[in-house]
Amino acid sequence: MFDSLLMIDDKAAKASDGATFDRLDPISAEVATRAAAAVADVVAACNAAAAAFAGWAATPPSERRALLNKAADLLVERTPDFVTAMTV
Repeated sequence: MFDSLLMIDDKAAKASDGATFDRLDPISAEVATRAAAAVADVVAACNAAAAAFAGWAATPPSERRALLNKAADLLVERTPDFVTAMTV
């Protein structure tokens, strides 16, 4: 099973109230993934995003494009991992 944490202010964490939600495998009905439910952490996530936006907005477009292209390349590189996770 894959556990997914929240990412707030560049830190991975469980939900502050411990809440989670499960995604069930449609074939076996077993829990395939469990993710932190951010209900109690929405304000903190929004505040962190708002604080980070000024730096992102000041980043030149060519640098933003390079960062987003790097992220896309990493996703493509991990395609086999995603396929495995979706079919297990």
